[in-house]
Amino acid sequence: TDALIDHRLFGRDARSVLGAQLSRDDFRSGRSSRPGFNRQIDDPRNPGQLGSVRDIDFDRSENIRRSERDTLALFAENQFDLGAGISIVSGLRGERIRVKVDNTVGDERRQGSETFTTQDARLGLVWEATRILSVFAQATSGSQFQLNPNIPAVDDLDTALQRSTGFEGGLRGRAIDGTWQFQVTAFDIEKRKRLVSDPTPENPDRRRQVGRQTSQGIELSGYWELLERLTLEGNASFLSAEFRNDPAVGGNTPSGVPKQLGNAWATVDVSPRIRARAHVQYVGEQQAANDNALQIPSYTLLNLSGSYDFDHNWTVTGRVRNVTDEQYFTSAWFGNQFFQGDGRAFEVQLSASF
Repeated sequence: TDALIDHRLFGRDARSVLGAQLSRDDFRSGRSSRPGFNRQIDDPRNPGQLGSVRDIDFDRSENIRRSERDTLALFAENQFDLGAGISIVSGLRGERIRVKVDNTVGDERRQGSETFTTQDARLGLVWEATRILSVFAQATSGSQFQLNPNIPAVDDLDTALQRSTGFEGGLRGRAIDGTWQFQVTAFDIEKRKRLVSDPTPENPDRRRQVGRQTSQGIELSGYWELLERLTLEGNASFLSAEFRNDPAVGGNTPSGVPKQLGNAWATVDVSPRIRARAHVQYVGEQQAANDNALQIPSYTLLNLSGSYDFDHNWTVTGRVRNVTDEQYFTSAWFGNQFFQGDGRAFEVQLSASF
């Protein structure tokens, strides 16, 4: 529950929100665990006498995980008008989370409980410099629960919260008639005790917490009605991310984080009923694993679409995704298992609204 309060602060208009949340979540998960079950098939096309899956006789009671999570949250937000187009926005949020876990694997039962406390805060400033231009800045700090939110294992209860701090600032512009707008944002984020994948030959699923992960970059976005029937849109980001204060991966780039991202759209209203659109997507190079031994190459995709409005209710849309049938990889698993992206695809969609 929360309360919205309009009031005066130091002779200026202000708006505050005060609230509290109380929740209780219970989870139960069961699955079979058959040690020694032979999953090897000599000839996948001719299993022979290996039997049927009906013979496995799964018993979901063999591996049962139960968890209880009680959360109490208190929060407060305030927007304070300083005048001259300047306003300050601030917020605080604190949570107390109690987790109780009960795991049964075969004949072994393990229980445990732990209490976590999170704190989040932000302080921001917005300056409406002119009718079309505004400047903004914000500082944040927070903490994040890193366990499986539903069915954590007893051994994971000693995982520390991830702590983070962030700073961002930028410029935002918008035409009075709405024909163009843009935003430029620079940011600097630091995360501590981040849980990352760090596989070994003996334990490919291993995850552990690292000292720090930093990210600095710039984000750009814009919209422009270039002509009466032609609209251009785009966004891009340039990012530098790095692990620090860690003997194994310090100085490396986190996996799955492209150095550059970009999207561009062009939309043409051919007629009041016909619309055509082109979309170009660019994804920069990224690391396949946190050891930086292998990289996922960059790629560029072209997507085209067109739509026709039969009337105010019915529309047919045709799409061609990955027009050039680009062969590319989207991500990797265990560092050397790449997931290939979708090839050229055709879609037709009929939609109705009433």
